[in-house]
Amino acid sequence: GVPVHRPAFERTRRRDAQRFLLANRIPLTSFHQLVEPMKILVINAGSSSCKYQLFNMDDHTVMCSGVVERIGQPMGKLSHKIAPDTDKQEKLVFERPFPTHVEGMEDVISLLLDPEKGVIADKSEITAIGHRVLHGGEAITAPVLIDEKVKEIIRDCFPLGPLHNPANLMGIEVAE
Repeated sequence: GVPVHRPAFERTRRRDAQRFLLANRIPLTSFHQLVEPMKILVINAGSSSCKYQLFNMDDHTVMCSGVVERIGQPMGKLSHKIAPDTDKQEKLVFERPFPTHVEGMEDVISLLLDPEKGVIADKSEITAIGHRVLHGGEAITAPVLIDEKVKEIIRDCFPLGPLHNPANLMGIEVAE
C-alpha cells in the first residue's frame, strides 16, 4: 500500500499520478480537482537513503528534487536540485553525517525554506505529502490517509520489511 497525507500520489511524475488514479479507479477528471492548486511533496524513505520531489501542480513542474544518501554511515551526502531538468537547474551537494532519516529530512526542509535558495517561504505551502511505504500487509493494499492506526499497521509490518518499513515510518513522522 501507499499511505498518503491528504490526496497524494505514489509516483513522482504527473503521468504516473494519472496512471495511479486510473489504476485505482479514480476518474481522471478528478485529477485537477484533487491537485490544483497544490504543492505536493513526495518522499521515498529507504533503508539508507531518502528521495524526495516537490511538485507545483499549478504549472505541473518539479520545483526541486533530491536524495539523502548513506544514512547511518560515517559520512552522508545530500544532493538537492532546484528546478531540475530545466535551463534554470541548480544543484547543491552537501556531505555530512546523517545518523538517521530525521537529520536528513531536517536538512531537506531547511533547503526548501532557505531564504536565498529555497523554493517555498513556509511549510504551510505544502498541501499534501505522499509517502512510498514498502509493506502494509493485508491491511493496507491501496492508498490511505495516514493516521495513528495506519502508522501502527506499518509498525506491525516491520518484520515483513525490516530495512524499509522503519525508515518509511520515520519519513512519515518527520513529515508530520
